[in-house]
Amino acid sequence: MGGNLKKIIFNVLLVEALPRIIRSITVTLISIIGFSAMSGTVGGGIEEDTISSSISF
Repeated sequence: MGGNLKKIIFNVLLVEALPRIIRSITVTLISIIGFSAMSGTVGGGIEEDTISSSISF
């Protein structure tokens, strides 16, 4: 009776931690979207002139 280490990790530990993992990924993605929106508002990022001048055919 019992399981090997792989079975314990996937059937017990991962199942118990899954809600927290999903919550962490969700919070991270929302933060990234928010920060990129704020930086775009204040003028962060690459300007279009820089892109068009660096690409010449």
